[in-house]
Amino acid sequence: MSIIAIEGSNCSGKSTLIDYLVKYYNFKASKSVPEWFRPYIPFARELQPQIQRKIYEIGHIAAYYDALKEKSCTIFDRCYFSTYIRLAYQESKTVNECVEQIASFHYKPDLIIILTVPKEIIEQRLVERNEQFNQDFFEYENSVYLQLSFKYDNIILVDNSKDIKFCTKEILRKIKRK
Repeated sequence: MSIIAIEGSNCSGKSTLIDYLVKYYNFKASKSVPEWFRPYIPFARELQPQIQRKIYEIGHIAAYYDALKEKSCTIFDRCYFSTYIRLAYQESKTVNECVEQIASFHYKPDLIIILTVPKEIIEQRLVERNEQFNQDFFEYENSVYLQLSFKYDNIILVDNSKDIKFCTKEILRKIKRK
């Protein structure tokens, strides 16, 4: 397996989990868009959602092809799912429409791990970061993730509300099965 993406709500523990996997299991970590693309993000976010989606696709594809060159397993901190979900929510698209948009994107990581965390824990973590919790978006996002997990064999849901060692063992067990 060469490319794994970790997805989930803000404060679901993606970065913490990736740091742990890199430190103890020799994975290579990568952002879902390359460093050269990052200066374009503020500009892109001012554009219409359809244009934003196309601009972000360039960044995601570039990161994907960079990862393919690696000889080690690369773990992305998110992939294009997050972008599509955020933009579909802004456009008031249905969950099904969002899932279909995601399905139409032409590259897929080998494995996508979606971290699930109960709403109360996410709320608490966001408060600790002085960030707002949007319950409607949280429910929308998690509905999209759930539908995607039913649609694709390479998507797994992992409860990340438990101890990081427990969660890591569950993920490694699922990676080996894939």
